[in-house]
Amino acid sequence: MTRKLKRIAALVLALAILASSFALSAFAAGTATGNEAMNVGLALSADTAEPGDEITVTVSISNNYNATTMRWPVLYSTDVFELVDGSLTTAIDSVTTVAGSTTTTTNEEFVPAAYSEGYSAFTIQWIANSDGTIIGAFNSATSVACFSFKLKVIEGSEGKTGTVLIPQSSEHFYKMAVSDIADATSFYTAPVTFTVSDAAALTVESAYVAPELVALGGTIIDKANGFIYGLTHGDFAEIVDIVEDGYAKVEGDGSVVCTPVAGQNVLGTGARVELVDSLGVTVETYYIVIFGDTDGDSFVTTDDIIDASRWYAYLDSANDYEDFSNPVAFAMDINGDDFVDDVDFAIVERYYAYLIEDVPQTR
Repeated sequence: MTRKLKRIAALVLALAILASSFALSAFAAGTATGNEAMNVGLALSADTAEPGDEITVTVSISNNYNATTMRWPVLYSTDVFELVDGSLTTAIDSVTTVAGSTTTTTNEEFVPAAYSEGYSAFTIQWIANSDGTIIGAFNSATSVACFSFKLKVIEGSEGKTGTVLIPQSSEHFYKMAVSDIADATSFYTAPVTFTVSDAAALTVESAYVAPELVALGGTIIDKANGFIYGLTHGDFAEIVDIVEDGYAKVEGDGSVVCTPVAGQNVLGTGARVELVDSLGVTVETYYIVIFGDTDGDSFVTTDDIIDASRWYAYLDSANDYEDFSNPVAFAMDINGDDFVDDVDFAIVERYYAYLIEDVPQTR
C-alpha cells in the first residue's frame, strides 16, 4: 500500500472511530453549503534578526463552517532557518468545545514542486475529537491564533532574506467537515475556498559586535584615565580624526566622533574623542593629551607654560594643575612625576629654544 493510501486509510479510520462514539443507528453524509471558506494567516515575531535568534511563527485561522480536519504545510527557507524541535504550541482548543488532536511532521514530500528548491516544510495536522455527545469542530468567523512554533536563524545567513509561507494550494490540505456537530452521520468533504496570507519575510542582520578603540603605532589609549596620547603634535602634523589620520582604529560595530576644544579646528589637548556604537550610543569617551600643549591648539610653545607658571607662582590660573583627571594638568606633567613644576616648564623651554628635538609624547 502506498504512503498516500495509508494516510487516506488512517483518516477514514479516525473518522470511523469518531462516528462510532455516537449512539446513532444510521450514517448519512452531510450536505455542503457551497460557500465554505477558510482564511489562514501567517505572522513572524520579528522582521529582522541576527544569527542565533529564535523567531516565533504564528498560524491564525478563520472560517465559516464546521471543520473537523485541517492540515497546513508551513514552508521556510533552509538557507536562513532551522526548525526548533518541540517548539509547537496550540491554542485552537480555546475555540473548539472538545479538545482536538494535533500532530506535526517535517516530511519533505509536503513541499510542493514549485518550492522544492530551498524550502523545508513543517506540517501541522489537527483532527477534531468527540466527547460522545458533540464533535469539537472548528468554526470561527474571527481569526484565531491557533498554532505557533519557532525557527532559529542559522549561522552564516547574514544579509539574506528568510521566507515563511503556506502555499496557496496544496494536495495536502484536509477539507473534512460536519454539517451538525451533534450528528456524527453528517460528515462530508467540504468544497472549501482557501485563502492564505502573503509570505512573511525576515532580513538577517550581522550580529552586533561591541566596538573597541584600538591603538595603532605609538598611540597610547589610557582607559583608566580616559586619555589618548603618544600622538604627533602640531609642529609636525595637524590631527583632525585619530582614525582617519592613522592613530587608532575601531574594531566592531562603531565609529569615532572627534571634537576639538572651543576655538580650534585640530585635535589638541582637551579635544574629545567619543566611541559610538552602530545604534548611535556613546560607549566610551576619551580626551586627547599633547604633552606640553595646554591651550588645545596641538602646538607646544612657551605660551603653553604661561598659565601653568602663573598657577605655580600662586597667581591667577584658569586650570587646577593638581587635578590630573583634567587633561590640561595631565598634559603639563610632562615627566610623569605627578607634579607640575619648573622641571616640566624647563622641558618646554628647551624644546622651544631648539635645545631638544621634541617634547616627549609618552611616559
